[in-house]
Amino acid sequence: MSELLSERTENLIFPADFVWGGATAAYQIEGAFEEGGRGPSIWDTFSHTPGRTADGDTGGVAIDHFHRYRDDVAVVAGLGLKAYRFSVSWPRIQPGGTGPAVQAGLDFYRRLVDELLRHEIDPWVTLYHAPGRTEPAASLRAVHHLLLGHGLAVRALRGADPKLRLGLTLNLYAVDPASDDPADVDAARRVDGLQNRIFLDPMLLGRYPDDVLRDVAHLGGMGEVQDDDLAVISSPIDFLGVNYYTRHVVSAGPGSGSPTAQAGLPVVDSQPGVDPQPAGDFEWACGYGKRFGIIHIDYDSLQRTPKDSAGYYARVARTGQLPIKS
Repeated sequence: MSELLSERTENLIFPADFVWGGATAAYQIEGAFEEGGRGPSIWDTFSHTPGRTADGDTGGVAIDHFHRYRDDVAVVAGLGLKAYRFSVSWPRIQPGGTGPAVQAGLDFYRRLVDELLRHEIDPWVTLYHAPGRTEPAASLRAVHHLLLGHGLAVRALRGADPKLRLGLTLNLYAVDPASDDPADVDAARRVDGLQNRIFLDPMLLGRYPDDVLRDVAHLGGMGEVQDDDLAVISSPIDFLGVNYYTRHVVSAGPGSGSPTAQAGLPVVDSQPGVDPQPAGDFEWACGYGKRFGIIHIDYDSLQRTPKDSAGYYARVARTGQLPIKS
C-alpha cells in the first residue's frame, strides 16, 4: 500500500502505468446461442437444468453482445478504460468440443478485437470459464482438472509464442473466523483452504496444502492425480488475476445438518464485498435477478445506460486517484 502513496494525502495515487479496465464472461453477455454454428456449452446445460438458476433464467439472449459488441466497446471507450477482459465461448469455435475451428466463431472474436484496438483498448482474453459443480467429491476433481487444463494451456501457448503474457484469474476471498472460538478459527482455516489455497498452492508452489488434503481425504481427495500433474499445473505464469467479490466470516456451528456440513465442510456466513463487473449480466445461478456491474441494461429494449458508479469509476480511471477517508 505504501508504494501507492506518494505522500500523506487524501487520495490514493496509483502508478502512471496502472491499467484500468472492465471484464465480462461470454455466457453472461453474448446471447445468440444458436447462431454462427455455435454448439451447446456447459453453461447452457447448467442453466437449462431445472433448479440451477433463479426463475430458470438462461443466457440464450443475455444482453445480445454478439450483435451489439460495437455498442459495448463504445461504452468501455467512453469510460476511458484501456483494457477489456472477455472470455471465449468455445462452442463458437468447436461446436462439438473437438475438431477444427469454425471460421464464423473465430471471425466474431476477430471483429471484437479489431473494434477494441480501434478504440485503443487492449484485449485481455480469458480462454475458459467453468461452472458450478457443487457435489463435494466432484467439485474437488473439477478443481484439479481445471488447474491441469490451465497448466497444459500455458505450455501449449508458450510453445506457440514465447512472447505471450499468460496468467490465471481466481476468485479469492478474505476469510475471518466469526469469533475466537477454536471451532470457528478451524472452520476459517478450512474455508481459506477450499476457497483460496487449493488453487494458489498447486499453481505457485507445485503442491496441494497438506491440511486441505487431510480435510478432504474422506471424499477421495483430489481424485486420481498423476505423477506429473502438479509440475504441469505449476508451469510459470506472468501474472495472477484476482476477482474480489466478498469476504467470508465463518462460523463452525449453525447449519450443522446441511449437506455441506454433513460432507465435513464448514458452514459459511458471507459478508458483502465488491463486484467490479462492467455490465448487468446474466449472473450465473442468480439469473437476471441481481443488478451487478456499472452499466444498467433494460432487458426489454437492451439499452445500455451507465450508472452513477460508472461515472465514479471513469473519474478514478482518468485521474489515477482514489479518494480515501481519513
